[in-house]
Amino acid sequence: AQERVASFFVHVALKMENLGCRGQTSFDLPLSRAEIADYIGLTLETVSRQITKLKKDCVIEFEGSKRLVNVDFDDLKRRAGF
Repeated sequence: AQERVASFFVHVALKMENLGCRGQTSFDLPLSRAEIADYIGLTLETVSRQITKLKKDCVIEFEGSKRLVNVDFDDLKRRAGF
């Protein structure tokens, strides 16, 4: 589950780089947690637990409910299996 959630965040970040936001350490998530869960094939509860774990481990930080800031891309990529 952690790999799927981390992989989703990595893919969103890479997409942002492709749109000209290279070097950004923050970005807005395009989907709600429920939509992310549906997209990656997990339950909302599992996605929420994994996001909480990533926050607790200081891999990601949220500003509001959808804006990721201070993302540790190296750790995120490692957790995603890149």
